[in-house]
Amino acid sequence: MKRLAIMIVAAAFAWSGYWFWSANRLETATETWFSDRQSDGWRAEYGSLNVSGFPNRLDRRMTGLVLQPGAGAVRWTAPFLQTFQLSYQPGHVIVAFPPNQQISAAGRLTEISSDSMRASMRYQPNGMVDRLNLEAEVLNVLSKGQSIALAGVKAATQRLDDAGKSYRVALTAASAATGRLRLGSLTGQDSLHALQLDATVDLDRALNGQDPASLLPAPIAIDLHLFEANMGAMSLKLSGPLTIDAQGRLNGSLSTQIENWRGALDQMRSQKALPEVALETIAAALEVVAQLSGRSDTLDVTLRLDRGNVFFGPVPLGSLAPLALPRLPSN
Repeated sequence: MKRLAIMIVAAAFAWSGYWFWSANRLETATETWFSDRQSDGWRAEYGSLNVSGFPNRLDRRMTGLVLQPGAGAVRWTAPFLQTFQLSYQPGHVIVAFPPNQQISAAGRLTEISSDSMRASMRYQPNGMVDRLNLEAEVLNVLSKGQSIALAGVKAATQRLDDAGKSYRVALTAASAATGRLRLGSLTGQDSLHALQLDATVDLDRALNGQDPASLLPAPIAIDLHLFEANMGAMSLKLSGPLTIDAQGRLNGSLSTQIENWRGALDQMRSQKALPEVALETIAAALEVVAQLSGRSDTLDVTLRLDRGNVFFGPVPLGSLAPLALPRLPSN
């Protein structure tokens, strides 16, 4: 019995020593990472750093965070960030985000506010990210007066290649509301519900936690398997291959299917979203397109995207704003 007690006490001391060694190693690695980034010309700052969670977890909390690879590059700021991992499972970390964050890129300030936003990441010993999941009860994004508010957000990514440049991405959201994007002018609604997205995304650099450059990967191609959303009475489905040029402009084609477009026009008419003359003109044009697609209540067309400009055949329909890509400055 005495020998067993001695063994238990020895094991407790050994585990305590291992935890404090692991905590010190994590703290030192964090300090070294920030110091190395500053030597690389980054603006990399934090106000305080604390590691807790004894005896089984390594809980890291950093405050006053600022990351910017160089002058004119994308800058991320946050009041704090927390990470959690089991001390005996180093390849899995959970990240808890603050309620408010800011991203500045290409002269555009994007404000992100959220409720209960967390991410879970699994990675290889060499830092290559295998899976990355994210969820948030509420996620609001505001940029240059344009806003989108999402509820019930769940996203999942999985690495598809050995290089870590191609990922399968799935996203669902219970609902979304827009601000100046003015979906209401098109559908009689300013909200979406039952959003689903399934795509393969190719990045310009590997997503690797040990490579600072991979903190800022930019998408260069998107194979959109399916985007589906309901807007009032109307259902929208999109699919198709897209590429993204150096200016963040979309190129490619989108197969577009709109179900119950007549119901959407009825909503617009009841809400007086557009003048009656305009609605009649739109209805007549859509009727012709629907007959060509073979189903009277479903529009099935292909849209062409050329440097962000949207065309239906030779007819221009408008343009999409370029994506604000997080490019690293050249050395």
